[in-house]
Amino acid sequence: MSGDLHALRVDNDLPARDIVAVVRELYPKFDKPLLSKCEHGDLYGVDLRPDAMEALVEYVGATAPPEGEKRPAKKRKPKGVRCYCRIDESAHAALQRAIKADGYASMQKWFEEIVKNYLSGRPETEAAP
Repeated sequence: MSGDLHALRVDNDLPARDIVAVVRELYPKFDKPLLSKCEHGDLYGVDLRPDAMEALVEYVGATAPPEGEKRPAKKRKPKGVRCYCRIDESAHAALQRAIKADGYASMQKWFEEIVKNYLSGRPETEAAP
């Protein structure tokens, strides 16, 4: 049955929160970690009860998306890469004060300018093979 539950969720593109909401109507303590355990029942020895599975099948029948129509993809951050370092608290406090005194709106703006200035001063290098 655990394979059926996973297939039901994936095939119908249902978010876990929707499945949890449906099952919670029958079993108020049902949550996302328990859903995951039910989906991997062969590893945990946990299966969703038949009445809860029937409620999910009924829910999917009532809310199934039309063929070919899917939810829009999540928006990605325009600057998707993170770069950071660790410094001690006193250096961080001094850096925050200096950045604010220099008129930067945020650490992000300051760091972007530092990186652009650094890269603009370097000679172009060939890409590694």
